[in-house]
Amino acid sequence: MQTFLYNLNTQQREGPIREGRYLVDGQPGPLPSYLVELEIVVVVPDPPYNPATQTLEHRSYPDLANNKWYEENYVRDLTEEEIQQRLAKPPNSCTPRQLRLALIQSGISLSAVQGFIDGITDPIQKEIAIVEWEYALEILKEHPLVQAIAANLNLTEQEIDNIFTLAVTL
Repeated sequence: MQTFLYNLNTQQREGPIREGRYLVDGQPGPLPSYLVELEIVVVVPDPPYNPATQTLEHRSYPDLANNKWYEENYVRDLTEEEIQQRLAKPPNSCTPRQLRLALIQSGISLSAVQGFIDGITDPIQKEIAIVEWEYALEILKEHPLVQAIAANLNLTEQEIDNIFTLAVTL
């Protein structure tokens, strides 16, 4: 059994955790009125919980009537904001191959993309777009060319997210 002295005034542990009781010359020693000896009780096992909507947290608390100190884990429901943070975020990038395959599988013709690029009237911007589309090693969802192509194809943000989510699986 592990015990420690608990200060009733400060509501904090006093001194180290020790094995057995607080003894003076083999006998329970007199303690000042503001100290009590508490036995540490660890509650096991952890309660069941759903990690998608709940979390396991730790708490410690005194049971002064029984001279016990409880250490336990308990279940706390997540807030809506915490649940949203745990949800998988759509990817921000993929390879050109992955994007092209995802576009095709989403019913978007690569010729529609090429048609948009071919329709750029500024010759410098058109050459830049061709280089980006044909030679990029990574396609970023927020890249201006990707956003312009998506706007031209009337894609919503959700549809763009869906395409990139599909792309990284290919």
